[in-house]
Amino acid sequence: MASLHKGSPRLWKRRFLNPSRRQTPSRQTPNYSLSISLPYHPSISKPLKKILSQDDIFKVTHTSSTTLRNLTKTKATPPPDLTPHTIYEISCLDCSSTYNGQTYRPLIHRMKEHERCHRPNNAYDETLEKVKSAPAYHSLTTGRRITWNDIQRAMRV
Repeated sequence: MASLHKGSPRLWKRRFLNPSRRQTPSRQTPNYSLSISLPYHPSISKPLKKILSQDDIFKVTHTSSTTLRNLTKTKATPPPDLTPHTIYEISCLDCSSTYNGQTYRPLIHRMKEHERCHRPNNAYDETLEKVKSAPAYHSLTTGRRITWNDIQRAMRV
């Protein structure tokens, strides 16, 4: 029988051949060149992670659904002057007259139209016999001043 350096063959079998004590080779962590964080989606996240993780190029992690909602939000709130569907009020500086108007276009565009009607004295269209801009017409016929820069937004329609 062969002699063993440390203990009997029975101890050697227990020490080196016992599956519970067998040492497994250490698993090397892949060296990823890029890291990517994707929103989690139940049907496509695992297959996409598998595809991107091939060849250890991408390290794929998943984020929560609140981030997904933030990323997919496409509309930002426009500034008040660019908001369409607005009811507005223009005041006269010299008297208590006010003009209430409603526009379905951005408010800044409608205000520029009122000012254009005031400057070249074309608040009234003689061919159609129609007032183009009531605040401009009021200012031109009475000689009073309009607050073009201080428009009150009443509400959004």
